[in-house]
Amino acid sequence: MLQVNERLAAMYLNELRRLGKSFHLEGPIGIEAIMHRPEIFHVVEDEGDHAHGVRLGFEAISMALKRLEAERVREGRSLKRDFQTRIRKMSRMVSKVEQLADETRQEVIGNFKLRMQELLGELPLNEKRLYEEASAAAQRGDISEELTRLQIHLAALAELLKREGPVGKPIEFLLQEINREVNTIGSKSQNAQLSQLTVQMKGEAEKMREQVQNVE
Repeated sequence: MLQVNERLAAMYLNELRRLGKSFHLEGPIGIEAIMHRPEIFHVVEDEGDHAHGVRLGFEAISMALKRLEAERVREGRSLKRDFQTRIRKMSRMVSKVEQLADETRQEVIGNFKLRMQELLGELPLNEKRLYEEASAAAQRGDISEELTRLQIHLAALAELLKREGPVGKPIEFLLQEINREVNTIGSKSQNAQLSQLTVQMKGEAEKMREQVQNVE
C-alpha cells in the first residue's frame, strides 16, 4: 500500500518557495520537486490483508487435514472388512484341512497295512508292530501342531482388528507366522485336495500382506 507523508511534503514545498524568493528564482514549483523523495512516498505491506491471507491459508490446511483424516478412516474401515472376510475364509479352509488330514492319515495307515500284507504273503503278522509302523508312516505327514498354531494366529489377527491405534507391525508379524505354518502344511501334504487348499490359503495371506502396507 502506498503511503504519503503529507506533512513532510508541505515542509519541502514551503522551503522550496522560501528559497525561490530568497534567491529570486522564477517559475512555479511543480510536483516533480518532491515526487522522487522516498521519505515522502513509500510502499508498506497491508497488515490487514497479510493477516487475512494467513488465516485463509490455515483454514485451507485445516480443511485438507480433515479430508485426509476422513479418507484414512474410510480406507481403514474398508481394509478391516476385507481382512475379516479373508480371516473367515481361511478359518473355513483350516476346518476342511483338518478333515482331510484325518482322512488322509487313516488312508495312509490302511494302505500301509495292505501293502505289508501283500509283501508278507502267508507269513504270520505281528498286528501290534504293523500298526506301529503304519502310525509312524502317517505321523510323518501329521500337521495337527501346524493347524493349531495357524488357528491361534488367525484368532489373534481377528482380535488385532478390534484394537484402536497403530496395528500395522503386529499384523505384519502375524501374517509372517501364518505364512510359515501354511508352507509347512503344504510341504507335509499327502493329499492333492489338501495341497490345493494350502495354495488358496497362501493366496489369501499374500493378499493381506499386500494390504497391510497401507495400515499404520
